[in-house]
Amino acid sequence: MKKAFILGLVCALGSCAPVDQGSAEEPEAEVAVEEQFEVELDEPIYVPEMAKSFEEEWPTRFSRNDVINSAQSKSFPFFEAALQKDCGFNANFFWQENHELRDEIEHIARSLVTVFCDELSKDIPVIVGDYDFLKTTLQEQSLETDDFGGICGSEKVSSSVWGCALFGTGWFRGSVEDDGLRRLVAHELFHLVQDAMSPEPDGTRIPPDHPQKVPNWLTEGSAMFFEATFNDFISEDKTWEYWKYQKSVYEIEPGSKMSIDMTGLEDSYSTKTYNIGQFASEYLVANSDFETLMNTWRLRDQGYSFDEAFVESFGISRDEFYGVMAQVEVLANE
Repeated sequence: MKKAFILGLVCALGSCAPVDQGSAEEPEAEVAVEEQFEVELDEPIYVPEMAKSFEEEWPTRFSRNDVINSAQSKSFPFFEAALQKDCGFNANFFWQENHELRDEIEHIARSLVTVFCDELSKDIPVIVGDYDFLKTTLQEQSLETDDFGGICGSEKVSSSVWGCALFGTGWFRGSVEDDGLRRLVAHELFHLVQDAMSPEPDGTRIPPDHPQKVPNWLTEGSAMFFEATFNDFISEDKTWEYWKYQKSVYEIEPGSKMSIDMTGLEDSYSTKTYNIGQFASEYLVANSDFETLMNTWRLRDQGYSFDEAFVESFGISRDEFYGVMAQVEVLANE
């Protein structure tokens, strides 16, 4: 066993409660807050190849390695093909000061913009520094802000907030010095892609009972899956990111039978929503592909309800999927 300290990014969305669509109040941005856990983990080896257990449709007995490897085998070709395209948009960086991961962060963000170029309509400003630097840069560049001159939806932002993404701009605190910044940038900018793909109705203001509301477990879980998978794809060591950040082990315990209840994760922003959502996103991609996952937001933009988009994309209803998830048995990694 290898003991490791895992730093978790727990995101909170201030506007997750039902909001009157006619309200002039600005939505709060998603923010990332650090939590630390000490756990014992077996170091896995990830190879992006389809696992035998996923040769059948919607399997219910498989290891965590199986689902991650299978999901990555369906995601890497999507990234590779998209990176070959020419893109007229870019990630424009504004750095308050130099950062030891600057080249890597810029590579991640610019690669992300290229991969999702067809979904974007403009460049993505990426601002790295303290919050005062963010507000100054927003003003100098004439970028959209909240009522307080920032993008985090509040007047004061504590040092525990690592970053926000709203109004097409990503902000990340420059004092984040470890590799968590790589994942955070991929996670938050992926949310901007979701917003660009399906801007109406606005996902930060839509009430929970709206038929086009994408459940939080999918919005956040897909970003969790993307941040680790895309970093694996971008980095030279393809076994690195998922080992360092497979947070779902806290709720998805290998070697035991669980009854996963997805219904309680639709409007919640708990750690469980992110972790179970990441696992569910792996499972969805392993059973389809990354393009199909993104199709959920495309269809929503065409007026489909979430339930209609889910069936159209995955060939299974939301209720049927929840029933399958309740039967899943995560086997111990071999």
